Amino acid sequence: MNKQTDRTNTSTAGRADGLKAKIEAKLPGVKKVPQSMRITNANIEEHRENILARGRKLKYPVQYSKKRLIIISIVVVVAAIGIFSFWLNQSLYKKQQTGDFFYSVTKVLPLNVAEVDGEPVRYSDYLRRLRADVYYYLNREHRSFNSEEGAKELDYLKRRELNATEKATYVRKLAEQNNVTVDDATVDEQIKSMREANNETEEGLISTLQTYYGWTMNDYRATLRDQILEQEVSYAIDNEAKTEIKQAESRLAKGEDFAAVATDISDDESSKSNGGVVVAKTTDDDPTGVVDAVSNLSVGELSDIGRARIDNANYYYIARLDKKDGESITYSIIMVRLNKLDDDFAQLREQGKIKEYISVPDDVVSNEAGN
Repeated sequence: MNKQTDRTNTSTAGRADGLKAKIEAKLPGVKKVPQSMRITNANIEEHRENILARGRKLKYPVQYSKKRLIIISIVVVVAAIGIFSFWLNQSLYKKQQTGDFFYSVTKVLPLNVAEVDGEPVRYSDYLRRLRADVYYYLNREHRSFNSEEGAKELDYLKRRELNATEKATYVRKLAEQNNVTVDDATVDEQIKSMREANNETEEGLISTLQTYYGWTMNDYRATLRDQILEQEVSYAIDNEAKTEIKQAESRLAKGEDFAAVATDISDDESSKSNGGVVVAKTTDDDPTGVVDAVSNLSVGELSDIGRARIDNANYYYIARLDKKDGESITYSIIMVRLNKLDDDFAQLREQGKIKEYISVPDDVVSNEAGN
């Protein structure tokens, strides 16, 4: 009885197993693991390779997605850069924006506003100068550039500062060719002398720069460095002016009349017709340093060859103290203007060696000059 029952149970289990196998075979994604796939010492390497193969099938779609994501990211970045570049180009070179953001961008990116004899003229240098003018007129003179006259005034400022920036670039090129440099100590000394002459502290100077021109100290230092470098380059390259002042010195040393030599050589029209005679007060402002230098001479004594900058022009000079009367002095002076730098720069423009990337009228005149 028991044996019969066991056979019956076995037969029933067999049929159940068979039915289960058929159902599983028909189910999607269900695969029966063959008997041979049981892990043994003999097939462990084969089993390992099968697992790695299935892993690689899952990995490749992920890698493909990463590559696609990188490509899309690159395309987006390139497109963004292109759009930004186009917008920046339109803002600076077409609309000629001068705001804080654009000034900051031009200080970071190597953008040029012109080219002088092959040398790039930095847009940031141009904006540093122009923004100071605009800031002063808007905040101190309370002028508007929105009117027709205001637009003309702005064009005048643009032309003036673009010319100045182009000249400063040319000066830097000449300075490199002639081994002329201006170090930080020279700039510091110039600032110190200016502060002492105006009895101003460093904090007061910084405040003045910001209030009148919207400048930082770095802006002012850069502008001052350009000015000093221009003076040094002028003296370094102008052999003709140096020859003239030495001729004047030689004629005076031989005893020739000072007034006669001044009439022949001096370029100072205000004193030349008077034989070079000038009357001045030692208490007045003396930005050229000439009065201070001459007042330290003895009456009748000639100065050495000196240098002076007057009305944005550089000069050699020789002076003689004629009379002291309290705070007033009378002296005679011969001044020789240095013209080579200006002449050479003008020649570059005539030869078409100055290329400008923005449109600024050439024939504009300041309203102040017109008045």
